[in-house]
Order: sequence, then structure tokens, then C-alpha cells
Amino acid sequence: MTYQLSSFRLANVGDRAARFTDLTLDVSTAGERAPVDSILWLRNGGGKSSLLSLFFALLLPLRKDFMGKTVKRHLEDYVSSGDTSHTVAEWVAQPGGDASRPARLVTGAVYEWDERRKPADPDRDREKLKGWYYSFFAVPGVLDLPGLPVRDESGRTRTMAEFVNVLKEIAAANPQQFRFVITRQRGEWTDALTARNLDPAVFAYQKQMNHSEGGVAGLFEFATTDKFIDFLIDLTVDSTQPDLVANNLRKVVDVLARKPGLLVDREFCGELEGRLERLAERHMLAKAAAEAATGARSSAARLAGAFRTAASAREDDRKWMEEEAKRLGDSARALDRERSRVNDIASELYRVAANHRKKTAKAEWARATTTADEANDEDLAWQAVGHLADRVEAHLHAEDVRQQIAQEDRETAPLREARDDAAATLKARYAQLSEEEHEAETMADTAAREAQAEAGTEGFRERQNRKLATEASVRAENARGRLIEIHDEVVAAVRLGDLPDDEADPAIVLAETKQNRREKEDLLGQVRQRREARPAVRAALEAQSRKLATDRAAKTAERDRLNGDRRKLAARVDALATDVRLAELTQLADGTRLDLWAEAADLRAALTREASAAESAVVATRVDAAEDNRALDGLQANDFLPTTRDAERAAEVLVAAEVPATPGWQTLRDLVTEAERASVLENPRVAELAAGVVVADGDAENARRALASKPWYTVAHVAVSTATQFERAVAAAPPAHLVFPSEPALYDRDAAEHARADREERRRDQDRRISELQEQAKADRALLATLESLLEDCPAGHLDALEKAVEECDEAISGLTDDDQVVRAQIDELDEQETEDAVTEAGLSDELNALAQRIERLNALAKRTAERPGIQLAIAQLDKEVEVCTGIADEAASRVSELQETERAARSLASQHQANWKRYERDSTQVTLLDGDRVAVVTGDGDLLSWLSSRFAELDLQWQTVASQSVLAERLTAHLERSKRADRALAEYPESARELAQQLLATGDGQDVDRRAAARKRSREVANEAQQKLSEAKTELNQASEEVKQRTPRDRLRHAPLDDEPATEAEARERAAAEAERATEMSSEVTRLNREAEDAGKLASEADTAAQVFAQQAKRLAGAATPVEVPGDVPAYAGDEPEAELESLLSRLQSANKEAEETADRVTRSIAEVRRIAAEARFAEVPGAIRDRLTGDDADVLADRAEARAQEMRVRYRTIDGQLAEIGRDQRLVVGEIAGLVKDVLATLESAHRHSKLPGTLGRWANEHFLRISFLRPAGDEDLHARIDAVVDRIVADKKTKPEGLAVLKKCVHEAVAPRGFTVKVLKPNSDLAVEPVDVTHLGKFSGGEKLTVCVALYCTLARLRAVNRGRGRAAIGGTLVLDNPLGTASHVALLRLQRDVAAAHGVQLVYTTGVEDLGAVGQFPNVLRMRNAPGSLRNRRYVVLDQQDTADDDGITSVRVLREDDDS
Repeated sequence: MTYQLSSFRLANVGDRAARFTDLTLDVSTAGERAPVDSILWLRNGGGKSSLLSLFFALLLPLRKDFMGKTVKRHLEDYVSSGDTSHTVAEWVAQPGGDASRPARLVTGAVYEWDERRKPADPDRDREKLKGWYYSFFAVPGVLDLPGLPVRDESGRTRTMAEFVNVLKEIAAANPQQFRFVITRQRGEWTDALTARNLDPAVFAYQKQMNHSEGGVAGLFEFATTDKFIDFLIDLTVDSTQPDLVANNLRKVVDVLARKPGLLVDREFCGELEGRLERLAERHMLAKAAAEAATGARSSAARLAGAFRTAASAREDDRKWMEEEAKRLGDSARALDRERSRVNDIASELYRVAANHRKKTAKAEWARATTTADEANDEDLAWQAVGHLADRVEAHLHAEDVRQQIAQEDRETAPLREARDDAAATLKARYAQLSEEEHEAETMADTAAREAQAEAGTEGFRERQNRKLATEASVRAENARGRLIEIHDEVVAAVRLGDLPDDEADPAIVLAETKQNRREKEDLLGQVRQRREARPAVRAALEAQSRKLATDRAAKTAERDRLNGDRRKLAARVDALATDVRLAELTQLADGTRLDLWAEAADLRAALTREASAAESAVVATRVDAAEDNRALDGLQANDFLPTTRDAERAAEVLVAAEVPATPGWQTLRDLVTEAERASVLENPRVAELAAGVVVADGDAENARRALASKPWYTVAHVAVSTATQFERAVAAAPPAHLVFPSEPALYDRDAAEHARADREERRRDQDRRISELQEQAKADRALLATLESLLEDCPAGHLDALEKAVEECDEAISGLTDDDQVVRAQIDELDEQETEDAVTEAGLSDELNALAQRIERLNALAKRTAERPGIQLAIAQLDKEVEVCTGIADEAASRVSELQETERAARSLASQHQANWKRYERDSTQVTLLDGDRVAVVTGDGDLLSWLSSRFAELDLQWQTVASQSVLAERLTAHLERSKRADRALAEYPESARELAQQLLATGDGQDVDRRAAARKRSREVANEAQQKLSEAKTELNQASEEVKQRTPRDRLRHAPLDDEPATEAEARERAAAEAERATEMSSEVTRLNREAEDAGKLASEADTAAQVFAQQAKRLAGAATPVEVPGDVPAYAGDEPEAELESLLSRLQSANKEAEETADRVTRSIAEVRRIAAEARFAEVPGAIRDRLTGDDADVLADRAEARAQEMRVRYRTIDGQLAEIGRDQRLVVGEIAGLVKDVLATLESAHRHSKLPGTLGRWANEHFLRISFLRPAGDEDLHARIDAVVDRIVADKKTKPEGLAVLKKCVHEAVAPRGFTVKVLKPNSDLAVEPVDVTHLGKFSGGEKLTVCVALYCTLARLRAVNRGRGRAAIGGTLVLDNPLGTASHVALLRLQRDVAAAHGVQLVYTTGVEDLGAVGQFPNVLRMRNAPGSLRNRRYVVLDQQDTADDDGITSVRVLREDDDS
């Protein structure tokens, strides 16, 4: 039974902008008050959302489900202070038992604040809003929707407490008629609605469809087909059974979770068993190959000993030869040192000869220099002779002119006399001053030369002392360099650790180091003795540990086996002792356990009885199902219910007799129209013939004969008639007797469709019942077998015996473990001692090597440091000598500076005096005497030179004026000018050259020009020759100096001291040649000795090579023979082919070793393979103790125990296999339960196609299926179970996610149809209703109207399907669909009609709210309730009221601003 909405009443509820004082919205017809499609019209912003929020709050009472939550509105916002708010809905049952008086269910809620006072913060204090929820079946005139006691007799609104009390009193008067329910608990209210077939889940989907105006399409937009299927499952499948299955899965999930680990463990055992067996086999072969290799190593060791002895003999030969080579080399080196000394003497004699040569060349150069200087002086004098001759001639001509002028002078005597007196006086003064300056110059020049000479002496003294100081400093620095080298060696020794610090005495440290070495050698001997004794002790402990480990492994295996047996038996006992089925059969109280052994007989009997009863019930149910199967087959084949079984058999008998016969019902359907069939069948005669068979008129006799000849009888009466007889019966008057009405499905197509659905439902119930009974019988039989197996495997007291045996094994294992730990501790202690001693030995060896090197370095350093005192004393003396010489040099340098300054001052003064006297002489020459014989005398000593000069100039001017008138004066002037030029030219020559020129002029060669030229030429040739000789002397001197430089050593003054130094160059060269010849002879002897030493060295090298060859061969053999020791008492090898014997033995040894290595390598590879597999990440869940035995044991231990480990793996594999079989049985039970649910879901999906059939009044859509779901079922139950197995495995593996009923079911449904999955198509609405199926995922591409129409059709289909699946029968309808303003999205008239037609076909009542003014769209609904939002008496309050006049223009709210905010929650 399903309900549709009839009325909705709101009283004293709403917010300020949309209050409902007492408003009843009637969505039913006027007379019968049957629910009808309705429009609730209210302008936008008038309160439609408030109306819908309060409606859904009545059906979805939880605060989280309140529709206004998206805009942060809650129920408390609609109840004001002083309000007792009511929301009540009246529902009409569809279809009702009594069509004239269908049941009317009233559901309501009443709300009120504590003390009827709304808090300041309603959200915070929302718990203060109290409410009651109630429901009852209306009794007209007693209690119904209009008659609710909202107000008392005076019209006052009752409080909530008063209302509830009155309601309870009224309901208590006739509880069975009202079936009154009232509660404060929201959960109980939801259960109460569900119990009355008002499905809150459906209204939750409707609320989601109304989350925004016209938002219905959002719920039905699916990105994928799977999303739609999930939605369909959520909407149509009751979650109770899936939750039970999920709960069962959660119970065994821990058991099933062990399956992957056990599979891994079993795989681990399976893979390692064969590999351990192979390891054991390879280990045996490796041991045999190792023994053969040991024999070959022994032979190699003996031959290595012979080679070592031979190498030792060759080593002795090498040592003798090396000593002989050393002796010869020492003699050669001693002779070479003597040769070097003689060679140094020869070099020194050559140096002395070079010095004599240089001295001779220097003297010759001095003589040549003197001769060249004299020749150059004479040549220069001859150059001056010409100028001197010009001056003499000019003087003579001038004298002649003067005599001619004398006569004239007598005439001008007074003026002339006065002029000459002034000139004589001026010249005398010039002469006097010049002489004084000349004397001063001489004195200054003398002082300068004296200072220069003294400075030279002091400079020489400075250089000599500087040289001595430098030589002493160099020697001191060399000595200091030696000290630094010694110090660096000491610092290096400190850095190397040879000395504690640089102040330590190397000799003392050397003695301490030698003592330390002796102590270290003693300690090393003790360590080696301990290490030699330790292997035997460790081997004994290892053997003891291996024996303990073997015993412990055996005990552990035994304990594990016993423990495993006990755990498995205990698990089986626990499973049976707590088994729900056994507890049910034995009627155990909750929390108690079965005593399986005490109640074994009763349990056997009960299980046997229950299994037999279930099997009998299966047979009975199958018998019942046989008739339904026959009926369904007929319905599937002919669309009508088949005739009776007896009639079918009668027809079969006639057909077998070759008489065509058909059921009477088929003839009835052919002869009578569907509308008349019911009335015709009221004729008993027609009903009788319809229930029989009909033959053709011509086959009547044949039929009669066939019936007579066949001994066949029917249980029911079966009439046989002809077609004509049937027609007559239809037309004839009915007889007087009555007949029970026939099943309409036999003749009515719609009734047949209903019958098919009912029988399919009943058939599914029968199949489910049969499956449940079979499973129960199977489970009881299996439980009995499990019980019998357990009692056989575990008799009474067996578990206690196993537990005691396990405890005994644990004690034994503990004891063995303790003993093994003691032995392992001793081994570990030995290993630690061995490690410490090995480290100590290595450290001591390193220390001894370091000490040996340190002693060698300290020996050399001690000798070096012993030289330091003498070097330091020499440095002190040299430093003193440097100080003295440097002091003298500094004093001399200071004196040189003083004298040089004195010299510069004297020369400067002399230069000034020289300039003065030269100027005076030059000026004096400018003053001439007309009377050449007159002597200048000094008169007027007190007169100034300037006055005398001006006086002469004045008188000379007067004279020149007179004399200019005479030609003689010009001639005299010319001669005097020539004389002056000669004087100027002579002034360029030095005084010595002028003096020599005066002498040469007086010679015969100087008397005339030609002879003077010839003499000049001869002097030039003599000077050139002298210059040539001087150059030759200079070259010789340079060569001699170069030879001295080359012959002189750079690092010392001389090559070697000489007993007596040669007096001449020739003597020195003669003695040097003799010494050089002697050195050459010594060099030849040194060469001979070196050659003999080299020959001895070669022989030593050959002996050494032979020794090395034997040693290398011995080493190769010793290395190949390892670990066999080489014997030391073997005679030296005496054979001729050592290399051949070596190669032969090595080849044999190599073959043996190769075989041993290959077998050992195979063992190693097998061990590595075992360890690799044991350590692989995929086996991480295998117990660590098992893996550690394979990965942690030594390789030898693992190889020795490989066979035993393989046996352990075989035993463990069989044990795990048994555990997996038990887990498989548990999983199959869960999978079977899920498979049943999956089949039901797939059947539901198939039936969705049928339930979406559209009515025949929709034109081209008539009788079409709106929803089409296609998929490929699994091949069979085995395929389905395999697919679900995979899903269950994934769920169990995902430990983070808890299995939930519908979620598990969805996964299994999708897996069942994989990989093709589901294909879902819906019809796309269009104007001409063309049949256009489109994929459900394309809904988002539809227009608003198309999308809304499809969504409404989908909802109607799914709602009806949900109702059918929830047990309301095929006649169940879809209830009521409430949508907010869908006309705002789709107002197309044709689409609205289509929506109403589809909804009507599925029994869905449409209630739309809207505020649009589209009269055409609104007019498609038979019931339109127009409301308006009217102002109240208070300015800030408005009320929603029902507008009595259905007009387009009404007052009220015309616009409103709605602020929508996202809900942060």
C-alpha cells in the first residue's frame, strides 16, 4: 500500500516575511477528496521555499536534512516566541481496500520553544526548541485533519502540552481504529513513517531534487552509466539484507584476510622445497669436489717447498755476487775520488797559469796605452800647429801695420796716450784679478784632488771589508742552512712522531724506541700464540652449537606441528561451539558455549532432522512452483494464463490421435471481444466449454472415437465441444445454476500482465525459498560433516593432551635455547677476542714496521744533530767577523761620503774661480794697446773695475772716431781679427797640446805648410798604429780574464790547495798537463773496476732472477695450495723442467679447483637463490623465524640442513593447504549470499525495463518502454561466484575501508557484468513524441524542458520499482512527487502533459510549486491553489493566505532580494 498527499496544513509557523497563521492546502478532488496533480501558486519570494522546507521537515526530522540548510536556515528560524507551530499532512492510501472510503493517514508535528520564548541566539540554543511527532488514521467526525485540537473551545491556541494531551485522550478512546503513534524521538518517527509505507528515503531524494528552484535535473545527471546504476540500486534496493551480508563479511574478514598471507606462505613453501632439495644435492657433490681439490693442493704445496729451497740457494749466490760487486764498486769510487782530486790540482794549475797570463797581458796593455796616448798627443799637437802658425803670421802682419800707423799715431799722441793709459790700467787690473782667481782655483783644485785621493783610499778599505763581511756572511748562512736542514729534519721527525717535540734528544729517543720495539715484539709473540690455540676451541663450540640447533629445530618443528594441530582443532571447536545454527538447534542461552562432546548425539540428531526437513520443504516448494512455471510459460508464449493441466492433457491426447484440438479459452478469445468476455463467462455453460477443449465441427466423430479408444481420465471435468457448439453456448441464455468467476488472466490481457508479474514475484520468492532451504540443508549437512570430522580428529581430552605436549616442547626448546645462547655467547666471546687479537696483531705489526722505520730515521737524525754544536760555534765566530768587517766598512763608507762632499765643494769653488779668471782674461784680451810695447801697470788700486772699464770705453770711442778715418786701421783690424780666430781655435786644445805645438812649430817640419801637412800625416799613422797595438793588448787582456773566470770555481776561491805555486805561466801549464795525464790514467782504471762490478752485478741479478722465478713459482703453487701449508724440509728442486712440472700440477689443481669452485658456486647460487626467494618482498608476511633460518644461518649451516629444511617446507605446505581449504569454505558461504543479492539486483534491473512501460495513450510513445537497461549476465553461477570472489578479495585486502552493505553490493553488481558493463537508454522527449532512445549520460545535453521531463519519468519509474521491491506488490504506485518551481525550467504544454501522463501511468501524484504567470502551463493541472503574501497588522510581518479568487493580478510581494551563501559546513 502506498500513500498520496491529500492536504497539508500549517499553523502558527513561518518567518516574518512569510507566516502561516492557519493555512490548509487541499491537493485532492472536490468531492471524493482523492489526491490529484496540483499547482501551488505563489509569487517568487512569497514563501514557497518556507512551505517546502516545513513540508520536508515533517518527513525528514533530522536537522542535517532540513531543506533550508543551504541558505543557513533551520527549523528554529520558523518558530517564533509565543508560537505553538503545527505542520500536518493528510495522506490517502492508493489503492484502497474500500474505493469509496480509502484509508486516510494523518502525520503531523508540533513545535514550541521552552516557556514559549525564542532565545536571542536560536542556533546556539536550538535544543530548547521542543517538538512532538504523531500519526493516526483519520476517523471522520472524531479526529481528522480539519478537526485537530489546535485551539480550545474559546478559540485560543493550545500549548504544545495541551495539544498533545488532548490528542492522546482522543486516540485512547479507540486505539485500534486510530492506531495512534506519538514520539519525541526523530529516529522512532522515521521508523513509524516507514512502518506506515511512507518512505522517508524517497522524500530525501525529493528534497535533494529541490535544493534549488528547478534543480530537479541535478539529481539525474550522471557522468557514467555506472553512476546511474548505483543511483538505481540506492533507490530501489532495501539495504537490510546487504547490510546483513556485509556484517557477515566483516565477521569473517579477519579470517579471509589471512588468505593472501597463507597463499604467499604456501607459495613460499612450494618454491623453496624444490630449491632446498637441489641445494642438498649440490652440497653433497661440492664436498666430494673439495676433497679432490685438497689432494691436488697437497701436491702443489710439496712442489712449492722444493721451489722455495731452490730459491733460497739462488738467493745465497746473489748475496755473494752483490758483495763482490760492492767491493769492486767501492774500489772504483775510492780511485775515482783520487782521480777527482788530481783533476782538481790540474784545474788549479791551469787557473794559476791563467792568472799569470792575465798579469802579463795587463802590463802589456798598460804600455800600449801609454804609447797610444803619446802618439795621440803628438797628433793633436800637429793639428794645433796650423792655428799657431796663423796666429804668429797675424801678429807679424799686425806689427808691420802698426809701424805704418806709428807715424800717424804721433800726430794723435795725446789722445792715444790717454787711451793707452786707460787701457794699460784696465788690463793691469784684469791681470791682477785673474792671477788672484787662478791661485784660488789652484788651491781649490788641490783640495779636491786630496779629498778624492783620500776618498779612494777609504773606498778601497770599505770594499775590502765589505767583501770580507760578505764571505763571512755566506759561510755563516751556509752553516745556518745546515742548521735549518737539521731543524727541518727534527720537525719532520716530530711531525712523523719520531720525536715528542723539537727539544728532544734523538739519541735518547732512539734508545727508548729500541726498547719499545723489543717490548712490542714480545707482546706480538703472545698474541700469535693465543690466536693459534683459538680455532680448535671455536670448532668444538661450533659443533656443540650445531647439535643444539639441530635438536632445537626438531623440537620447534614438533612444537609448531602440535601447536598448529591444536590451533586448528581449537578453531574448529570454537567455530562449532559458538555456531549460531547449533546454538539455535540446542536453544542455548546467549553468551554460552556448546559442550560438543557431551551433546554430540543430540547435535547429530538435530542436524539430521533439520536437513531432512529442509530437503522435504524444497520438494514441496518445487511442487508448488511447477504450476507457476507452467502458468508463466503460457503467459510468456501466449500473453494469457494457460488452461488447466487436465485440459492441456486432453488436448494433447486428441492431437496425438490426429484430431486438432485447442483450449476453450483460446476459442473464447477468438470469438468474443475483450470487453464482453467477463459478462459472457457469467454463463456457466460458456465457462464450462472455455475450461475444456474445442475441435473443428468435422472432427467431432474422430474426437469421440479417440476418447473412446483411450483409457485416460481427468481429475477435473473437461468438456469437449466443437466450434459451432461453443458459438451457440455464447449466444444461448445461461442456465439457472451459478458458477465461480474465472481467473481474468485467462481472457483479459491486462489481467494476464498483472498475473504474470504476481506469479513472477511469487516464483522469485519460491526460488529464493528453495535456494535458502537448499543452502540451509547443505549448511546443516556440512555442519554435521564438520562436527563428525571434528569428533573423529579431536576426541574428548585431545586438546588438553596437545596443550601439555606443546608446553613440554616449549620447555625443551627453552632449555636448548638457553644452552645454545651460552655456547653462542662463548663463541661470540671467542670471536670478540679473536677480533681484538687480530686487530692487536695487525696493530703491533704496523707498529713494529713503523718502529723499524723510525729507528732507521732516528739513527740518521742522531748523527746529524751531533754536528750542531760545532756548526753553532762556527756561526758565532763568523757573525762576529761579519760584525767587525761591516763596522769598518760602514765607517769607511761614512768617511767616503764626507770626502766626496768636500771634493764636490772644492771642485765647485775651483770651477767658479776658473770661470772668473777666464772671464777676466777674455775681457783683458778685448782691451788693446795702440802702443804694443807699452806695459800694463796697475795704478789706482782703489779704483773700481767698472769705472776703469767705462773710462777706457769712452777714450777708445774717441780714438776710434779719429782712427776710423785711416785705411791702416782697417788692415790692422783684419790682422788682429785673424789673430783672434787663431786664438779661439787654439783655445779648444789642451795646454799640453798648445805647448807641444809651440815646440813642433819651431822644428823644421813646422816652418811651412807642406812640411806641416806631411808631419801631420805621419803623426796620424803613428797614432793609428799605437791604437791598433792597444786594441790587441786589450783583446789579450780580455781573453786572459775570461780564462781566469772559467778556470776559477764558482763555489770557492780555488780548486785545490797547492804545495808550491808555479812562478810562471809556462811552469804552471806544464805541471797542469802532467796532472791531467795522471787523472786520465786513473779514469781508465775506474772504468775497468766499474765494468768488473757491473759484471758481478749482472751475475747477482741473474741469480736474483732465478731466485725470484723459483720464489714466484713457489708463491703461485703456495697460493694455489692455500690453505694447505707449504712444508719447509723439502730438498731443493733438481729437475730440468720446473715450468713444465709447474704447469702440469697447476693444470691438475686448476681442474680440481674449478670443479670444486663450480660445485661450490652452484651451492652458493642455490643458497643465494634460496635466500633471495626467502628475502623477496612478496614473502614479507611469512613468519620471520622461518625466513631468518634461511636468510640468517651461515651458508655452511644452511647447506648442511637443506634436506631437513626441505622436509619442513613439505610439511608446512600441506598444513597451509588445509587452512586455505577451510578459508575457502568460509568465503564461498559469503560469496553465495552476495551472489543471491546480485541476482536479485540484476532481476530488478531487468524488471525496470518492464515497469517503465508507457500508457497506450501517448501516440508514438504508446506502450513503449521509457527506460531500457541492457547487460550481459554471467555465464553461470560458477562465473558469478568467481567474479564476486575477486571483489571480496579486493575488499579484504583494503584494510582501511570497512565493508558496507550497498557499497559491496554495487561493486559485485558491476563486476558481474564486466567488462561490457551496463547500457542505459531513455527516450528523449520531443514535440512529435518520436521514439529516440539516448544514453542516460547525455541528459546534460537536453534542453531544460526535455531534461525535466526525463527526470520526472525516471523518478516515477524508479519510485514505483522501489515500492514493488519493498514488498508492496505489483499494484504498488509511486506516491507523491513534490517539486519546487519546475515550470520555471519547463513550461512547454506538450512536455507538461507528457509528465502528467507518465506520472499517472506509474501512480505518481505531481505537486508543483511555482510563481510563473504562464496560464497555459498552469492550466494543464486540474487543481491550482493560488496563494498570496499579504501584509499583516504589524508593519514587518507578512502572511501567506489562500486567494479565493483565481485571478492573475493579486496584491502582495512583487519582489524580494534573496541572499544565498555557500554553506561552509
